[in-house]
Amino acid sequence: MIDLDLLRVLTQKDLRVRYRSALLGYLWAAASPLIFAAIYFVAFRTLGVRRPAAGWGGFLLGVAVWQWTAGAYASSVTLYARNSTLLRRIAPRWTNHVTACVLCEAAPVAAVLPLGVAIAVAQGSTPSFLAPAAILFLAAAQTAALTGWASAAAAVSVVVRDLERLTGPLTTALFFLTPVAFDRAIFPAAAQAWLAFNPAFVFVEAWRAALAGTLDMPLTVAAALHAAFGIALTAAVERLCAPRLAEYA
Repeated sequence: MIDLDLLRVLTQKDLRVRYRSALLGYLWAAASPLIFAAIYFVAFRTLGVRRPAAGWGGFLLGVAVWQWTAGAYASSVTLYARNSTLLRRIAPRWTNHVTACVLCEAAPVAAVLPLGVAIAVAQGSTPSFLAPAAILFLAAAQTAALTGWASAAAAVSVVVRDLERLTGPLTTALFFLTPVAFDRAIFPAAAQAWLAFNPAFVFVEAWRAALAGTLDMPLTVAAALHAAFGIALTAAVERLCAPRLAEYA
């Protein structure tokens, strides 16, 4: 069950802890995807590619959305181990802590979204009047979807600590199944249907469609289904794992 006041406090705490000791502070939220995009810019130029298929604005936003997805998973697998003392204080409202972790990982998207819009407009894109509504929907849908997967990963890692060791290989595999640096047309048509089960694939493409001012109904429906699954998964994890998590806390 989500407690909005507790969620706000936990999110603010996570953000302060993450950026307070960094030289650039909160600027790292924008610097991280910009550095990633700069590396690919050099690589594209070296290979003779003028710009990504989604344009530089779409590419930058895709990087930020990917980092949100990968970061939420990577942070969740050690969430309970790192915060066992806090868990005792907020039990049994563990879902709030997972959701706060997911929202904290959304900082790169919030930081680079205005820049991505500006670059897209400069390159000739015309944002639709539906774009603000689409962005709000996608932010809520991705938060719900990632909270479900993060809840499951955090709960499983309490029992199976090996999940932490698999974080790197799993996120790397997911990266190559997500059109961050390339167009989704590179995948065979038969494979694209299966890739709809990859939440990172769906949300990267949906955010780019919103940035381009288009309404892609299949992507919108897929995003809504991932959000619904995330909500159901969160509730199931909270119900099934509550005894084990209470013992752990």
